[in-house]
Amino acid sequence: MAKATLWALDEQTEGKHLLLRSYLDGWFPILGSFNRRLLFVDGFAGPGEYAGGEAGSPLVALESVRRHRQEGNLQGLEVVFLFIESDKRHADHLEAVLGRDKSRCPEPKLRSSVASSKTT
Repeated sequence: MAKATLWALDEQTEGKHLLLRSYLDGWFPILGSFNRRLLFVDGFAGPGEYAGGEAGSPLVALESVRRHRQEGNLQGLEVVFLFIESDKRHADHLEAVLGRDKSRCPEPKLRSSVASSKTT
């Protein structure tokens, strides 16, 4: 049976997203105060959202930057997002989610690659 593209947000992941949001809300302004560019990499980006519509980690990160910019923080700072997802269905869904609202942050990069699990 094929895995679903979206699944329910579990309690552990919800906790992880709360920690991520708190961490990024605190550290983006600090790191941005002495850098001109920040790179955020999510190595297991997933589809970007959950079955109930909750934001996945890529959207949590984008939303943190958007909030700071609305508050007048991070001016003149380039934030580059690289979202890596090996499952093509998840990567395609994430790309669609990112395309829905361009105001989140300009041009996040999505890298989709399927690695072979074969060993020799």
